Amino acid sequence: MSSWWTIEEFDREWRSVMKDFNVEQHPWVVEKDHTVGMWAQAYLTGHFFANVRSTQRCESMNSALNIILEHKKTYLEVVRAIDKGINDMRITELNQEYKNSSSKPFPMTKLHDLEGSAADIFTRASFEIVQEELKYETLYRALHPTLKIEGARTYRLIQYNDSEQMYEVVLDVTTNNITCTCRKFETLGLPCRHQLHVLKLEDFSEIPNCLILPRWTKNAKVSAPSYLHSDVRLELRQMTRFSLLRSLSSRLCYLASQTDESFKTTKDELLRLTAEFEQSITLNESSSHRVS
Repeated sequence: MSSWWTIEEFDREWRSVMKDFNVEQHPWVVEKDHTVGMWAQAYLTGHFFANVRSTQRCESMNSALNIILEHKKTYLEVVRAIDKGINDMRITELNQEYKNSSSKPFPMTKLHDLEGSAADIFTRASFEIVQEELKYETLYRALHPTLKIEGARTYRLIQYNDSEQMYEVVLDVTTNNITCTCRKFETLGLPCRHQLHVLKLEDFSEIPNCLILPRWTKNAKVSAPSYLHSDVRLELRQMTRFSLLRSLSSRLCYLASQTDESFKTTKDELLRLTAEFEQSITLNESSSHRVS
C-alpha cells in the first residue's frame, strides 16, 4: 500500500481487489474501510511524517537494547548497559557526521551539476534517496506544449511505456518554486523524480531552496543548542563540539576562498585563533600539573 497513487486510483484498485476475491463484506475489510485514512499511503500523501512509521522508533530502540541486554543482569548492570548503548549510538552518529563533512559520494548519473549540488547539501543518507530519484527521472518525458500561465510553467510528464499515469509539475519562474502532483516532497521532504526532470529541462545547475528541507542537510545541527549536559562523557562532548565547528567552518572556508582579500583575512584570523588556543591549552595543562 506504499505506491504513490492518488486517492481515486487507490480506491478504484482497492475495490477491484476486494471484488476479485469476494471479500467486500468481510469484517476485517469493513474495518479497514472505516480507517483507510490512517494506513493507506494515498490518504497520507502530502502530510509530512519525516518518513517515520508509527512503530519505527520503538522497534529501533528495542533492536538496539536487545543487543546489549541479556538475561540475569542486575539493575546496575542494566543501567550501565543502556548507558553504553546510548554512548555507542552517539559515537555512530558522530562518525556519520564526520563522513558527511569529510567525503563526497561518487556520482552515478549524467546530471553532474544537480547531483553534485545535492551531494554538497544533503547528508549521505538523504543524498542516496535523491540520487535514486535522479536515476529514474530519465524514464519520464514532458508532453508538449508546456502551459504558461501568469509567470508559471506547467509540465505534464508521463513515464516511458505507461501513458496512463500523468504528473503535473508547476514551476514559478519568478520564485523558482516548484511543485508536483505526486506530492512526494510534501510527504518526505526530498525532491521527487518529476521535479528533478523539470529542473533538467530548465537547465538548473543547483537544487533550488524550495526543495531543501533543513532537517535533511549537512548543516541541520548548526541551529541546534551548542551546549551539552554535563552527564555526557567528556570525549563525546569534545567530538560533538568538533563536529559542529567543522560544519560551521566549512561554509566559512567556501566564502573566504572567493577573493584574495577574504582569503588572506580568514587565514590570518585562523592563525591568530589557533595560536591563542594553543597557548591557552598549554597554560591550562601547566596549571593542572602544578596542582597535581
